[in-house]
This record gives sequence, structure tokens and C-alpha cells, in this order.
Amino acid sequence: MSKLLKSKFLLGTMLVVALLVVGAFASTANAQSACSLSSTLRVGSMGAEVSCLQTKLGINADGKFGPMTKAAVMSYQASKGLSADGVVGMMTRSSLAGSTVVVGNLPAGCTSTSPFSSTTGLSCAVAASSVAGCMPGYAFSPLNGASCTGGETPANTTLTGGAGDASIVETSTDVETNVNEGASDVKVHGFKVTADGSDIAVTNLKVSLVADGASSSSYRLNHYADSVSVWMGSKKVGSADVSEFAKDGNTYSKTIALSDAVVKEGTSNKATFYVTVDANDNIDSTDFNATWTMTASSIRFKDGTGVILTDDYSKTSSFQYQSLSSSGDVKVVVSKGTGSPATQNVEVSDTSSTDVLMLEFKIKATGADVTFDTLNITTALTTAGADTYSDIVGELQMKNGSNVLATLDGSDLDGTETFTLDDTFTVSEGDTETFKVYAKINSQSNFTSGAALTVSFASFSPEGPNGDVLSDTGSAIGSAQKFVNGVPLLAMVSASLPSIPSTHTDGTGSGAEDLYTATLKFTITAPEDAAIYVPKDSFSYATAGTAGVQYTVTGGATVISAIVQYSGSDSLSNITESNSYRIDAGVSQQFTLSVVLKGNDAYGKVTMTGLSYETTESTPNNNPTATISDFYTSSTLLAK
Repeated sequence: MSKLLKSKFLLGTMLVVALLVVGAFASTANAQSACSLSSTLRVGSMGAEVSCLQTKLGINADGKFGPMTKAAVMSYQASKGLSADGVVGMMTRSSLAGSTVVVGNLPAGCTSTSPFSSTTGLSCAVAASSVAGCMPGYAFSPLNGASCTGGETPANTTLTGGAGDASIVETSTDVETNVNEGASDVKVHGFKVTADGSDIAVTNLKVSLVADGASSSSYRLNHYADSVSVWMGSKKVGSADVSEFAKDGNTYSKTIALSDAVVKEGTSNKATFYVTVDANDNIDSTDFNATWTMTASSIRFKDGTGVILTDDYSKTSSFQYQSLSSSGDVKVVVSKGTGSPATQNVEVSDTSSTDVLMLEFKIKATGADVTFDTLNITTALTTAGADTYSDIVGELQMKNGSNVLATLDGSDLDGTETFTLDDTFTVSEGDTETFKVYAKINSQSNFTSGAALTVSFASFSPEGPNGDVLSDTGSAIGSAQKFVNGVPLLAMVSASLPSIPSTHTDGTGSGAEDLYTATLKFTITAPEDAAIYVPKDSFSYATAGTAGVQYTVTGGATVISAIVQYSGSDSLSNITESNSYRIDAGVSQQFTLSVVLKGNDAYGKVTMTGLSYETTESTPNNNPTATISDFYTSSTLLAK
């Protein structure tokens, strides 16, 4: 509640109330009344001339010269540059006789002899519309909040009720103690206002700021902030640039004028106000050690009668500015994309180069935009002969969508590579960008078939909006791509280890183990120039696990049975030979490997490692493919 120390402007209260009443009944027309004045009129005068005077002034014409009429006369005299004594003498009568402007019509800062306003610089030649409660120099009516100068009228400024008061208490809800550089409208102080007795309009707030605690840090406010604002809930009601703050030693102060900050009467209408700061984008690193103390005080408000009060509220809060890189609010995460290829054989041409996707990775920015212009990768090369990087790789390209961001020549590859981007790349706050690395593989005639290349993300140095280098987390490890010619290609479709077993009994004794079936679906694509044959039964060509589809089992589970079955869309009669499935040249067919596992408190995991195929349907040749380490099921506990 307001204390006795609050500065109620009691002296002249009667005059203020009278002026409000004058504004409430002010005429909106500029026409001159037809009546005339010949007598000196003052408080106590009565009759037709008083009614005439009141008509000219645009107030209630009751024919009685009382305090309200005197107040209106004084306002008129002041607006015309006359002695504002409230007595209608010869000079005032003469002015009224020739006037076409009623009380409140002069623009703010104008008198009858002023060519231009002393407060706005605008011409005084054009009179503004009369608005209830407006007096010369007023920007807004104290009665209803309407503009006195023809500007936009603030919303919800009508105050209801009589003499009012306010209860103001500090709140720490949503108030921050750290302000990131470049951040806008960070709440550093809060208070709640409750109106009692009438609606109130909060009109002013004094804000003082002082830095302390670090001798190496700057004490200048403009080294840290651009502006200070006041918010009523989610609505900004006042602001000031830091250049407007007055400096006294190391203390910066400013009384910030508020508009449209009306708090309705009653505890259910309690309003929360916040003081916020807009931080500079680039704050010197030594300045992050300083602690800023903000004091909010001298909160002024107006009640329903128009009386201005000042609350003795004075509270402080402290905060520090910090870099984005140390705030923890900005995060950069690198991850492997779902489109990144698994380990596989890649058919390359024996006459021309082939573009091969080597790696897909993603970068996500949280909390701020991040930028980078270089990015490091690692490459690993295995060869089937004495080939080098330049024999196998023509170039590497880094792309974002269809845009080529950077290129590396194959002759420059040595295992640790750096993409230097043509332009700085920005990952916007909250966005995830996808990047792909492609290799242009030379024709197979330049190297021995079977060479393999792996590309992985290594590192980069993303920067925040202020240029600080940010830390990133995550990884994107690529898989080996084996470049072959004239051999079949394998691709993974799906892998699963069902949670429901083929048979299930709980227990610890012999025969009480659980049986689970692991399945892997994959496609086999025959070379472009020759058909291939795979066995109908996984192991019909040789010893189990060494011919047909090759796989391994990790964990304590044991294998009960295994089989490879055709699961494509063709008729079996079209692809079946006496001992094999035939896959015609350049055609892809789908197969399913099923392995039944048994275990008691043991884990089971199946990994497909290769394929033995035949080039003829007669005598097996056991031609092996490359290792396929990425084809595996999940690891599941058997017999819980």
C-alpha cells in the first residue's frame, strides 16, 4: 500500500479535479457562441453572462461562477498567454469575443502567441480537436487516456473508481540472473501490482544500474546493453535506450515513462511487471566477470480521480552477462543420417566414373543460429592391390541438398581432410540441416576390384552470433563402401528378433530354454552382365556357415536351425533351378534369413557376414562376397 511518504499532490487537488470536469464537458466544435460579455466576472458571479462564459468555455452552463468555472477560466487564460488569475476582465473578455478555439484545442506546447510548439516543434496554427480532460501541453487526457494531439489513443486506459491506492511487491518468477550476449528482453527484475479503491495507471518507473565486482571489467552500460524495457505481462509498456540514462559516477539512472499500463481494481486483477534488458551482440570477454545491480524505485501511478501517487517501492536484483558458448543454452549436435549407407558392395563402371554416397550426417542448432566455413572428415582406404587414393577416388563433394558446398581432389586425400566451404553456412536456431559426402570413384580399370573407402565426420568449429566458438556433441561414423565390378550387390531391408518366441517355457532345467526366431531380410542384385545362383538351402553347397548365406551368432544362445527363403514378388517357378535360385543379370531379388535360437538366461544376436554365390548352376565355386558387418538383429535376452 502507499505510505504517507508517497507524494500525493494535495496542493491544487481542487484545481486538477476542476480541470478534469472541464475536459469532460469540453465542446468538440470550434464555432463561436453568439452571446457576449461586458462585465467583470469572478467566483460568486451569477446570471446570463456567467452562462454565456460557460458556453464559450465549453462547460456546464448553470449560470454560477464556482471553482470549476474558475479552473476553466485559468486554463483558458494560460492557453492564451494571459494572466491566469481566474478573473474575467477586459483582456479575457476581448480574447473570448474573438476566439474560435475552446479550452483544450491548442496543440501540446502551444500558446496563443506561439508559432510552433515548444515541446513537439509542430505548428500551432492548426488547432487540435477538443478532448475531455486535455489541457495545454498534455499528450494524453488524464480523464480517459485519449490522445490530446490527435495521435493513437492507448487502449484500456479508462480508470474507474474513486480515490485509489496500490500494493506493489517484488517477484522472482521468470527473472533471470544470467543474460546471454545478443539476447533480447531478458527479465532481470519483476514486481506485482494490485489496485485498491480504483483502477490505477502505472505511469513511471525509475531504473538504476551499476556494475561492480571485477576490476578488469568495464563499468560503462553501453558496453553491455542496448536498451531497457518495461513489460506488463506480455505487453511492452515503456522503454529507453541506454544512451538516455543519466550517469552519476558508475550509476546509470532513468525514469521510464509507461503508457497503457492500467491495472484494474481487485486482487483477481493483479498484474506482473518486468524490467528487461537487450544485450549487445559482442561483449568483451573480460566484461563477463562484472555483476550488475539493478534498482527499481519511485513507481508512480494515477488513481480514478486523476491524483498522482508515488510508491516507496525500492528493490534490487543482480545479474551477469555471459557468452553464448558458456551459457549452455546454445547446443550443436552432430548425428549420422538415416540415409547414410551401410557396408556394402558398390558396382562401379569399368569405363567411366561413378558417384557414390559415402556419408550422410546432420547438424542441429538449439538456442541460436550457428555458422561454420570449414569441416573436417577422416577417410580410410583398403585396397586389393597397390592402389592409392588418387587411383580410386577422383574427388569428394560435400553437399546440402543439391548445393555443392566444397570439393576435395582425390590426389589431396591422406586420411585427414578439410572441406573449405565456398561460403559461410548458417544453421538457423531450432533447425536441423542434412549434409552428404559423395565420392566420384574412377573407372574400375584404374584399380583392382575390391578396394573399399570409409568416410566419417571428424570435427568442425561452429560459431555463435557473436563469433564465439561453440562446442558440439555427437558423431557420424561412415561405413565401408567396397567398389567392385562383375559381382553381386547386397542391401539390407530389415532385421528383427521377435519378442514372442516360437516356443516358450520358463525354467532353469534342461529343456526349459526359450526358442526365438531371428529374421533378416535382404536383397541380392546380380551383376549387369551375368546371372548368379544362390542355394535353395543355406548350406547345400558346403559346410554350415561357410556357404550360401554366411552369418555369426554372438551371446550365449545356440542355433537350432537356419534357412534362407525367397521372399520376393516373382513366381518361384520362374527363378528356381534344380539346386538354386537364379537371379538374372541386373535384377534384384529379396530373400529372408531365419535363424532359430535357444537360450536360458542368455543373449542372442545374429549378424549376416556374407554370401557365397555361384556363376553356374552346376558345380559350386563358392565365390564369397565382402564382409557385411552392418547386417544384424538386436541383442535380446532369452529365458528371463
